[in-house]
Amino acid sequence: MANTNWMSQTPPKDEFKIRLAVEALRPIEERFDYDKLKEVADIIDSANNVFVVGRGRSRQTAMNFGERLGQLGKNVFVVGMPTAPSIKEGDVLVVSSGSGNTATLVDFALTAKSVGAKTVLLTTNNNSQVGKIADATFLVSNVERSQGYAATSGEDAQIYSQIYAYYDYPTNIALDAIATYIMIKNGIDRKDAFNNKANLF
Repeated sequence: MANTNWMSQTPPKDEFKIRLAVEALRPIEERFDYDKLKEVADIIDSANNVFVVGRGRSRQTAMNFGERLGQLGKNVFVVGMPTAPSIKEGDVLVVSSGSGNTATLVDFALTAKSVGAKTVLLTTNNNSQVGKIADATFLVSNVERSQGYAATSGEDAQIYSQIYAYYDYPTNIALDAIATYIMIKNGIDRKDAFNNKANLF
């Protein structure tokens, strides 16, 4: 008879190399600038309409955040979707970008600025092109780069160079914190948010 107690055959977590990545990522949120994160959250909360945008995985991260905001009663649009209206004064563009230099995202930020809308950026780059346009920038990490995605300095440089999808982890934590802050600030009950979940998806 086959041994069905497969859990007893699973090596302890200490034997998994992947544990190194988990341990390395754990302290990132301890270095968050929470005053800056609150500033970004307040800008988002005060907007008439929220537009979220990113490229690649960052786009998915932005869309997930947009979904959360929608459940909190915010008017949210994903840039590029057919139902997204024009951005206007009183609106905010939320940009998720590891580099903060993607050409299309820079153009979007310039467009937002030209009509009087605000832009907030979540990034790992403290010297990005979008950051120079944005009204507020939150650094999800203190990685510094000499060029492209090559991390050269900062406390997280070694982590960044070793962990694929590194940007996603602290960004998702930051965006979840923003959503939670907005929820508490406005007295939104978890049940209310649940009732706003899409029921045709």
